[in-house]
Amino acid sequence: MADKDLDAGADNVSLDDDGSQPDRAQGEGDGEEKKKSFKLNLPFGLTPITIGIAVLAIVSTLLSVGAFMKTQTYKASLVTALDSARDPANLGYYRDANLTFLAGQTYEPHSAVVILGSDLGHSWTMLDVLREDAVINRSIAKQSLAQMVLRFEQDVFSLSPRAVVLMPPLDAVLKPNWLLAQTQVLGEVALEMGIQPVITTVAPIPESTDEIEGGYIGRIRSVNRSLRDLAQRKDWPCLDFYEILVGEDHFLNPEYAREGLWPNAHGYGEMTRAVEALLDSWAADGLAQEPAPEDELQTASR
Repeated sequence: MADKDLDAGADNVSLDDDGSQPDRAQGEGDGEEKKKSFKLNLPFGLTPITIGIAVLAIVSTLLSVGAFMKTQTYKASLVTALDSARDPANLGYYRDANLTFLAGQTYEPHSAVVILGSDLGHSWTMLDVLREDAVINRSIAKQSLAQMVLRFEQDVFSLSPRAVVLMPPLDAVLKPNWLLAQTQVLGEVALEMGIQPVITTVAPIPESTDEIEGGYIGRIRSVNRSLRDLAQRKDWPCLDFYEILVGEDHFLNPEYAREGLWPNAHGYGEMTRAVEALLDSWAADGLAQEPAPEDELQTASR
């Protein structure tokens, strides 16, 4: 009986030629079709591997460009730092201009006025309306008073002017004692060289800018009082740019203001007229026409 049951059970089982079950074979065939259905069709024969390599190449190129630009910026900063170390007073700024000026045929020694300043003087382009041989602007933007002192021999004394206008930079008012001491020293050295020193007061700045800068106006007024006293004690001419440009509340007159610290063309025009009036007064007194005695210059050189 048991053998008959086994034979009957065997008849109910259907096998393939290789002995596998048909349902299992059908399942494997469906899996292969599913795999084929997820295959990514890329154009131009691209594969995920080639795309990955391309992306890596692009990223590498971008990183290389960024590194190159960073290197160039670093090199530029390094060159600027080295230039500053080699020439801390920026003597090269006017060196060629001085040589060209001295080689000209129209310049007469002991007749011109040199403007020695920083930002305010550097932007004073309206000085060009005066005769070129009457006023020589040797101002450099962003310079400190210490740098101006270092430039004195090359940019003032070498030009043999009749006078030098000393225009202190704005930030010098933060060290008033230093400012007054250096102004007096430069003036006295100029006299020893046969050059008439001219003191200027520090120009006012706009109220809005003064708030940003941290409250300069009080320092400016205090320093200007001391500069006027110095000019009076030494009997040196004083161009009072503060009084020329000041408006209400001790700030720059809005009529002369523009964006930033420095005056507009109208304000610079008033400053230029003050210099022109000084030149006219010297001409009337014969001061601008009379060169310094040779024995004084020889004594100064010794």
